[in-house]
Amino acid sequence: IKTCVVGVDMQADITHAFGIGLANEEEFDSLEDANASFQDTPSLYDFAQGKATLKDLVFKTELPTLDIIPESAELVGLEALLHTKFQRENWLKDNVITPLLKEYDFVIIDSPPSWNLLVTNAITASDLLISPAECKINHYRSIRHFNDFVEKFKAQAKATFKHIYLPTKLFSNRKLSSEIRHFYLTNLPNTLT
Repeated sequence: IKTCVVGVDMQADITHAFGIGLANEEEFDSLEDANASFQDTPSLYDFAQGKATLKDLVFKTELPTLDIIPESAELVGLEALLHTKFQRENWLKDNVITPLLKEYDFVIIDSPPSWNLLVTNAITASDLLISPAECKINHYRSIRHFNDFVEKFKAQAKATFKHIYLPTKLFSNRKLSSEIRHFYLTNLPNTLT
């Protein structure tokens, strides 16, 4: 399955996981070397400004069917730029995801845990939203509010994506963690076992 991962998380977890760009800062001897590296790496922000093509953003990985559009610090600029555009909630879908689906069977968007305009774009462009449901007390306390927020967003945006939860960080030897997982399975619709 030909897959492309699009990173819109300013924390750059996907980019770091694949070792792209400045992910391994130990490789650079000086700030000059680091600056040269990220100046040669186009970003979604460059694409939005017309300074790069979508093809320029795609990095090949060691897996022959997996490519990535890495995150960059310039996502902050993209977020600000999107606020000036009409149909800003659909920018990612119209300009990135739909064109990618002509070349890829599957596109995965990695989003940050906090809501912003890039997350709105990612969710609007999605067929499936997978939300981690950590088996920890703070996540448990906020998950109902998050679920309500997603459902309201879905209704107001007239979105049709499917939403599932994936329990994570389960410590089966801890009663509290197991009880939180049980709560998710019995109270959150579409929670995977």
